[in-house]
Amino acid sequence: MGITVNYYLDTNDFQTATAVYTDNALSVLAPDGWYSYNNRWRRQTGGTLGAVGVCPSCNQGCAANPFVSPGSYFLGFTSEGPGVYNLTIDTGNAAGISRMFLGQNNNDCYGIQIVHDSTVVNDWITGEGYQSPGNNNAIWMGDTSIAAGTSVTNQPSFTWNGTSWTQSPTTVGYTVNSTTNFTTTQDPFNLAVFSKTTAASTTVEITVLIPPLSVSGVNTNILFSPVCSALLVATPYNATSYANPVDACNATGTTDNLYIASGTTAINNSVVKYSYAFTNTFGTSAVGAGYYKISTGYMQVDSNGVVIDVGTCPP
Repeated sequence: MGITVNYYLDTNDFQTATAVYTDNALSVLAPDGWYSYNNRWRRQTGGTLGAVGVCPSCNQGCAANPFVSPGSYFLGFTSEGPGVYNLTIDTGNAAGISRMFLGQNNNDCYGIQIVHDSTVVNDWITGEGYQSPGNNNAIWMGDTSIAAGTSVTNQPSFTWNGTSWTQSPTTVGYTVNSTTNFTTTQDPFNLAVFSKTTAASTTVEITVLIPPLSVSGVNTNILFSPVCSALLVATPYNATSYANPVDACNATGTTDNLYIASGTTAINNSVVKYSYAFTNTFGTSAVGAGYYKISTGYMQVDSNGVVIDVGTCPP
C-alpha cells in the first residue's frame, strides 16, 4: 500500500508557485527535487521551483477542425515576441491524414520544422502552391524575407506548458539555412500533411523560429493549428489522366475514388485549388500529374500531388 504525503504551495496554482513546503504554515521547505501536479512538472533547487514542464506522456492535444480552441496555439504574441517556440502534439488515435495549419499576420517571416516519428515533414501548400526546401532544414515562409546564412543569436526559447509559453532560463541561436524564403502573402491557410496507416497515437514535434527582424516585431502572432489524424473521405473522379482539360471533360464517368486533404476548408473531400490529392483513404499515394474529370468539372494536379486548378466543363 502506498504512502500519501501532503505538500503545500505558496500560491493556489502549481504553475505559478515559487516553492514547495511540507507544512501548511509554509515554514519548512520541501526537499529539493522533482515535483509534479496535473500533468506538469517542476524542479525545486535551493528551495525555489524552476520552470514548468509538460509530462512526456501528456503532450498537447490536436483538434477536429482547424483554428478552433482548444487545439490552436499562438506563437510570438505580444507577451513573448520573437524567439524559438517548441510544441509537442499528440496526433490522436485514428489512422489517416494529420493536417498541420499555419496562419500569420502581415509583415512576418518565420521558419518552421515539423518532425513526426523522427521524420521531417517539410512540404507545404500555401496560397502560391506547393513549397518545400527539398531537404531537412527548416522551411522559411512569410510575406517578408530573411537572407539565407543570417545568424540569429541570444534568442529566448519557449515551451508550451498546457496553458501558456514558458521561457527557458537559457537562450539559443540558429542560422537561416534555407536558400529560399517562400512568399506566402499572408495566406490564411498554410498546410502540411503526414500520414498514419495504423490507428495508434503518435507525437509530432514543432519548432517555429521567429527572428527579431520580423517587421511586426513583438506582435508576430503566428497561429499554429494541428488537426487530429482522420481517414480521408472518398469523392468521385475519373482516374484516367489527360494532357488538357478538354479531354478530361470529355471523359466518360467518374466511378473512381479520389481522396482530398484540403488546405482551405475543414471538409476533406472538397476538391479545391491547393489541396493534396490522394488515391487512398490513408493519404499514402498521391494522384499523378495531369488533368482529371471530377463530378463538378475537371481538376489539374501537379507532380507533387497538389491540385493547382479546378474548373467547370466545358473549360
